[in-house]
Amino acid sequence: MTALAHLQSYELSIPDTWASIPVTTAEPGWAQEAAVQLCDGEQERADLAAALERSHPDMVANQPDALWVWVPDRTVPNWSGMMTMTWLTPDNTWRLDRATYRELIEPDHRSGVSAMERVIADVDLPAGDALLVREIVERSESTMLPWRKALQENVIYALFPAGSFDALQFMFSTMALHLGDVLADDAAAVLKSVRVTLDEVPE
Repeated sequence: MTALAHLQSYELSIPDTWASIPVTTAEPGWAQEAAVQLCDGEQERADLAAALERSHPDMVANQPDALWVWVPDRTVPNWSGMMTMTWLTPDNTWRLDRATYRELIEPDHRSGVSAMERVIADVDLPAGDALLVREIVERSESTMLPWRKALQENVIYALFPAGSFDALQFMFSTMALHLGDVLADDAAAVLKSVRVTLDEVPE
């Protein structure tokens, strides 16, 4: 049996319509910095920074390990989607793989989310095997207004790097359903760029 290791780190490339933002609020000026990367015009950048600060609590509600925000049109100061990364680390007695992950998500047991459309497929990526989920769900619009429902498109990749116990889950989401195909194209490009480094296998 091939010895397995935990993930040490990962690298990826993202389009310039995306910017990394913190998963905590400990970094002052983060919203203004992201707005400069994503939007043109002084007032537009101020509007985008204010919108990001207002939305940040909802963005980090599920405690992702990394977070990016998407502004597909630099002339419009609206963020249209986000990307989260969650590092999935089981113990050393079993490996998280496509089959195990599929068992975890089928059937869908999420609370407060109703899947309207859902397609699941196996995909092969340079960094390893992956499971792709593309879905449209009905969910609460925000944590502050849980009774207000909205439709959201998600493109989710669970990546299982070769030789590792661990997995990386990347979730791309937007409520602008007309941009779903653009989001899916960006997601595919990002996942093809992912490269991972493993810890040394213990002897």
